Amino acid sequence: MNFKNTLTSLRKQMERMHLDAFIISQADAWQSEHPEPCDQRLKYICGLDTSAGYIVITANKACVLIDDRYTVQAKNMVDQTLFDIEYYTETPPEKWAIDNLNSGQTIGYDAWLHTKSQAKSMQKTCNEAGVFLQAVRDNPNR
Repeated sequence: MNFKNTLTSLRKQMERMHLDAFIISQADAWQSEHPEPCDQRLKYICGLDTSAGYIVITANKACVLIDDRYTVQAKNMVDQTLFDIEYYTETPPEKWAIDNLNSGQTIGYDAWLHTKSQAKSMQKTCNEAGVFLQAVRDNPNR
């Protein structure tokens, strides 16, 4: 699969939606440990087959955020010319996005794929940084 083309397509959709970053969760709407194949977003976007993780995409950078169970797998499966690899246990996805945006920019996320607690935490972090957090109706990754 051509992950560069996938990133380009997602970035075009983000631009159309006026989003400066987008957080993509491996979780499905039911927060299942093992999502169905149609919900394995990380595998589709970067080739990484995991039960947990995130991808954050901005206009010019992308990052796969994993936990330490997937360190070797990520280094072997993810094209590191397209994606940084970091740990969401150290840098939450919204923090990575904020660090790669300017104040006043907007981070999008699909509310169906995050718990209420996650959304509240992301909102607090974004508010403190002066970045907008926007739940989207149409997930650019679908």
